[in-house]
Amino acid sequence: MSVISFGDMAASIRNMRVTTQTKLDLEKYGSEVVSGEKYDLSASVSGDFSPLASIERSLRTLQSYDLAIKEADLFATTLQSSLGSISEHVEELSSVLLTASTNGDATSVSVAGTDAHTRFDAVVSTLNTRIGNRSLFSGAATGETALISADDMMNDLVAAVAGSTSFSDVEAIVDDWFMSSSGGFEVVAYQGSDSALSPFAIGEHETVEV
Repeated sequence: MSVISFGDMAASIRNMRVTTQTKLDLEKYGSEVVSGEKYDLSASVSGDFSPLASIERSLRTLQSYDLAIKEADLFATTLQSSLGSISEHVEELSSVLLTASTNGDATSVSVAGTDAHTRFDAVVSTLNTRIGNRSLFSGAATGETALISADDMMNDLVAAVAGSTSFSDVEAIVDDWFMSSSGGFEVVAYQGSDSALSPFAIGEHETVEV
């Protein structure tokens, strides 16, 4: 049986080709190991990029929902913290007012009045808290500051009770100013919306309502 063998030149060329291909393969596989990506993406998917496009679209969607979850968490956490701060002011002021009521002297009443005014400023400021460009307590009107300033509210209240001759008259006017649907708080002080804040979309079919 006859045997066909490579000549020296042919063998050399063959070895060079194999060596070159090996180097290319090492470069390709090394790149894929380091980057975690296919060296020739088009060849690996046979030119069909639709599955990759779908994956990328899903990743972008998940990133958007992740951001929405973080925003909802920050909004709700800050909201709860603000309400906690207001609750502390109310609790601490109650003790001061109780002391003033028990003592009944001018100094105690003056101290209680000053403390109440300071805390009123703090509560109004807290209710006007914003996260980024969104107001916490303005309902759906997140672009609007929830309340006018504490000084403006006090000026309107002072004007409302002007001419009152008894404590009961002042109490009734102030209660009406805050609690009546047509009172000063709703008409003058509150600048937000009566509509609730829209729920946060945190998944394809999931929302969370604050």
